[in-house]
Amino acid sequence: MNIIIDVILVLLLAKILGGIAHKLKLVELLGAIIAGAILGPVFHIVDIENIEPFGKIGLMLVLFLAGFEFKIHDILKEKAGILSTGLLGGLIPFLLGWLLGYLFGMPTEKSLFIGCIFAATSVSISVGTLIDAKKINTKLGRYVLTSSIIDDIIGLFLLIFVVSYVTTKSISVAETGLLMAKIILFALCALLFFYIVPYIFKQLFKLRAEEIEISLSISFILFLAFLSEMLGFSSIIGAFLAGIILGRIGMLREKIEIEKFEAVSMGFFIPFFFAWVGMQLKFDAGLVGWFVVIFIVFAVLGKIIAALISGWIAKMSLKEKTALGIARMARGEVALSVLIIGKELGVVEDILLGSTFMLILVTILLTPLLLEPLLERIKS
Repeated sequence: MNIIIDVILVLLLAKILGGIAHKLKLVELLGAIIAGAILGPVFHIVDIENIEPFGKIGLMLVLFLAGFEFKIHDILKEKAGILSTGLLGGLIPFLLGWLLGYLFGMPTEKSLFIGCIFAATSVSISVGTLIDAKKINTKLGRYVLTSSIIDDIIGLFLLIFVVSYVTTKSISVAETGLLMAKIILFALCALLFFYIVPYIFKQLFKLRAEEIEISLSISFILFLAFLSEMLGFSSIIGAFLAGIILGRIGMLREKIEIEKFEAVSMGFFIPFFFAWVGMQLKFDAGLVGWFVVIFIVFAVLGKIIAALISGWIAKMSLKEKTALGIARMARGEVALSVLIIGKELGVVEDILLGSTFMLILVTILLTPLLLEPLLERIKS
C-alpha cells in the first residue's frame, strides 16, 4: 500500500484507540499497540516496512524525553541500589532461563540462549507508561531507566559469552576485550559531549533560525543513537544520553521549548513507535502448551525476583518493588535480536521461537495494564 495511506491509517487509528484507552482509564500507548496489531498481523492492511523508520525515531524520542527529565545528582545518590538492580535484573533471569532448559533436558547451548532471552528487557513500554503517569522523574523511574542501561550492557556480555561457547566451546577473550574497549570509548565520547555540546548549542542558538532548538536537538539525538548502534549497543542508550546532555541547556529546559518538543514527539512519532511494536506481534507463533506457559512464568519471575531483592537493597516499599519488577518484565526488540542470532547458529528451534513470540506478546500487553494502576497508588 502507498506509504502516505499507511501513515494516515496508523496515525488515526493509534490516536483514536489511544483516546478510547484513556477514557477507560488505561494508558494511551496500549491503544496504539492494539492499532498496530489490527493493521499489521491481524488484517495485514499496512506494510510494516513503511512504518518502521517512523517507529524507530519514535523509540528514540521516548528515551530522549525520559533522559531530559533526569537529574544526574539523583542517580549518583542511589548508585548502589541502581547498580544492584541492573546486575540482578540481568543475572537472575539468565540463571532461571538456563535452569528451565536444564529441567526440560535441553542441551547446554540451548539452555544458555534461553537465559539470554530471559535477561533481555524492553524498557520502552515501561518508559511510555511512566511518562503517561508522570512518574518518570521519581525514584522508581530513575531505577527503571538507569538499571535497564546496565542490563543492556550485561546482556551484551552474556550474549558474547554464549555465542563464543556455542561456536568454539570456549570463551573468547578477544571479543570480551573488544566489548570493554567499545564501552570505554562510548563512555569517553558521552563525557566529552556532556561538557562541549551545551556550549556549542548555545552559540548556534544565536543564529536565531526558526525553531533551531528543535532541529539541533533531533539531529543530536539521532547522531548519538547512530554512534551507539555503530559500537554495537542499542540505539536507545544513545537517545537516553542525548536527553541527559541536552537537559543541561537552560533554554531547552524552559517550559515552552519542551512543550514544543513533546508536541512533535507525542503528536506524531511516538504513536508510530507503539503501533510498530503492535505490528511485530505474532498471534499464531506460539503453541499453547505447558512449555510455553512455564517459559513465560519463568521469564516474568526472573525479573520480579530480581526487583524484590534489589528493591530491598534500595529500601523500596513493597509497592515500589512490585512496580519495578512489572516495569522490567516486558520483552521486545532485544529478545528478538537474541532469537535471530540463536536461529542463525542453529540453536533456536520452533518451540523456542513460538515461546519467545508468546512471551513478547503477553508481556507487552500486560506490562502497561498492570503497571499503570500500581503507579497511581505510589506517591512520587
